[in-house]
Amino acid sequence: MSHILGYSNQLTILVCTVVSNYPNDHFTITTVEEAKKFYPLFGLGANVALIFSGRTVKYFSNMRKHLGPRVDRWAISLKYMMSIVVLMGLAICSLYWWVNTFVSLPTRSKKKKEKANMSTMESLKFLASSPYIRDLATLVVAYGISINLVEVTWKSKLRRR
Repeated sequence: MSHILGYSNQLTILVCTVVSNYPNDHFTITTVEEAKKFYPLFGLGANVALIFSGRTVKYFSNMRKHLGPRVDRWAISLKYMMSIVVLMGLAICSLYWWVNTFVSLPTRSKKKKEKANMSTMESLKFLASSPYIRDLATLVVAYGISINLVEVTWKSKLRRR
């Protein structure tokens, strides 16, 4: 059992990669319209999973109270919770395999586009013409500014102490 628990971190990374790449694997490249369908469902699933994980942690925390004094209570609850993580990861991988094997999904015709060689200025103009890319750039810049402001304030508060 300890061998399986030792690999739970790698399994978690594998499961996250499989789930997050599902739309791209099955639709060659996910368009913005398709992403609008899938990603909210993934977010909803993640939030529902938080409810169940909270109840599971609470159950195993209460279970530790009823164990004997010479028992490593933390190790037992951790083994049970990591076993659940491994089993759910295997269930997700099995479901992924089943969908890839038995469910026929629509395919797109693959059109080869010729890549245009653009200069740096042409590339910047092209990126600036896309509202989607501009929104992403705005989001990244706003995040960077807000993180820097919070970190500067937090570090100055720490230095005062």
